[in-house]
Amino acid sequence: MLLFAAFVRLLMSLWPATFVAPGSAHAVRRAYVPNEEGGAINVIDTRTDQIVETWNIGGHPHTVAASHDGSSLWVGDRASNALRLFDTWNARLVRTVTLREAPDSVVLSRDGACLAAATAGSKHLLLVDTAAQRTVDSVAADASPAAAAFTPDGRMLFVPADGDGHVVVIDVAARKRLARLEVGPGPRGIAFTPDGAHAYVACKGDGAVYGIDVRELRVVSRTPVGGAPSGIAVQADGRAAWVSSERRSAVTLVDLDDRSVLAEVPVGKRPWSLALTPDGSKLYVANARSNSVTVIDVLSRTAIAEIALGATPPDVAIA
Repeated sequence: MLLFAAFVRLLMSLWPATFVAPGSAHAVRRAYVPNEEGGAINVIDTRTDQIVETWNIGGHPHTVAASHDGSSLWVGDRASNALRLFDTWNARLVRTVTLREAPDSVVLSRDGACLAAATAGSKHLLLVDTAAQRTVDSVAADASPAAAAFTPDGRMLFVPADGDGHVVVIDVAARKRLARLEVGPGPRGIAFTPDGAHAYVACKGDGAVYGIDVRELRVVSRTPVGGAPSGIAVQADGRAAWVSSERRSAVTLVDLDDRSVLAEVPVGKRPWSLALTPDGSKLYVANARSNSVTVIDVLSRTAIAEIALGATPPDVAIA
């Protein structure tokens, strides 16, 4: 029995990274990076950090959100003011959902049932029923929403309002606003600790990260990081977060307990979005001005790869 188990492990280690078992997720996690000016999606094998597929889909793909099981990818296309749903296992377009305006960001609830889309120039957040594959509601966010994030339990949406320095909290089921929390100017990226107890918001206007107590819906901390922070990803232990800065070719690791800076790692030019692999071992940073993705080893806090891509990669999603 032990020999058989060892044989199976050997087969899995040698199996092609692109193999997909019917009805299951990819054997290897993949990073999906839109190339806005190139009209393509680059697919990166997170085991080898090599591009394994390029989907030439046309348009201006600006933002992406992957399902938890890796079976589907939602792409926000600015050229057609639409969301495009792809079957990742077969690299096939499933459906296009037309919006009124160009999507700036898209985010999926953990169960994949609901998608929220922030659109350029709008003061509303659009909610999409992913099963029906259509827009089902529009929720007021007071100011132009820069992004959005579901709480891990999917009950609330936290929406940074880039224009007025607030985070609007929305009850997803009731489609109503619960709170309007004042943070720093220019809030952009937002992420939650794995237990959902706290949210952290990167504010590019004052170069700081703000902590929010999710249960009490109040701001509880401010951590200066410098530059113009725009993206944020909380580590799996919930004790530290990686923050990208539009004005610096670096990402900063911040201790969320004592609010100190633990490390700063050089990356490409104008890093925007960033994403951690599910096991928390690697961080992928989309560098919009250097047309690349930097891969960081989380344990050693060093860059281990620079992957050249097409023009203007503004986002990255991993599933």
